[in-house]
Amino acid sequence: MSMHGAQAIAVLTFDRWLDDGASPKEGKFMLRRPATAEAGWIDVRWITFACFALSMLGQTYAAVYRRGHAGPLLRFAQHSITSGLMIMAIAVQIGLRDLYTLQSMFVLLWATQAFGLASETSQTPDQPWVPCLPLHAAGWVTCLAAFVPVMTASFTLPQEHGQQGRAIVWCEFALFGALGAAQLALLVARARAFQRRQQQQLPLLLCTIDENDSDVEWLHHYSSSNDDNKSATTALDQRAEAVSIVLTMLAKSLLGWLIMSPILLAAV
Repeated sequence: MSMHGAQAIAVLTFDRWLDDGASPKEGKFMLRRPATAEAGWIDVRWITFACFALSMLGQTYAAVYRRGHAGPLLRFAQHSITSGLMIMAIAVQIGLRDLYTLQSMFVLLWATQAFGLASETSQTPDQPWVPCLPLHAAGWVTCLAAFVPVMTASFTLPQEHGQQGRAIVWCEFALFGALGAAQLALLVARARAFQRRQQQQLPLLLCTIDENDSDVEWLHHYSSSNDDNKSATTALDQRAEAVSIVLTMLAKSLLGWLIMSPILLAAV
C-alpha cells in the first residue's frame, strides 16, 4: 500500500513538473480512428499515476476494513481497471494509436480479470475442477488476445526505440503470465485439498453414541482432520494473495518507470 502510494505521489510530482516546463506534451500521444483524422489525446503519465493510485486505494481498503486480505472480488475490482490501463499505456508507447484497438485491448483484459474472478469463486468442495479450470483457460485466451497486437508491434519499432519497447511488452507479458500461473497453482492445490477432505469424510452413525464408545474418539479425530483441511485451504488462499500482491507490484512498478524514464530524460 505504502509503495503504491509513494510511487503515485512521485509520478504526480513529475507530471506537474513536466507540465510547468518547456515540454508539456511529453508522454501525450494523438489517437486515431478510422472515420476521422484524430480522436483526442491520451496521456500515459496520468495512466501511470492512476494505476498506482488505484492500487494504493485498494490496498488501503483491504488493510483498514478487511484485516489485510483483499479477497478475489476486491482484487478484480482493482485489477480489472488497472490492467486495462496498463495495456493501453504499453500500446500507445510503442505506436498503436487506433482508438478502437485500444478499447478492445482494455475490454479483453477486463474479461481476463472477470474469468479469473469466476474461476476462483466457482471452485467448491463439490466441484473442485469444473467449471473453475475451463474459466481459467478462457482467461488465458483473452489475455493472449490482448497482448498479441503489442507483441507484434514491438518487432516493428525503429531501432532507437525497439529495445525499450520490446522490454516493456515482454516483461509485462511475463509478469501477467506469472500471475496466471500463480492462480492455476492455487486452483490445483485447492482442488486436491477438497478431494482429500472428501476422502476423509465418512458417513456419521445415525445413533446415540455412548461416551465410553470407541466411536467418540473417531469422531474427535474426524473433526480435527476436517478443521486441518479447512486451515490448509485458507493458508493456500493467503499465500496466493501474497504472491498476487508482489507480482502486481512488480508489474506496475516496472511498467510505470519504463514509461516515465524516457519522458523524464526527454524533458531534462
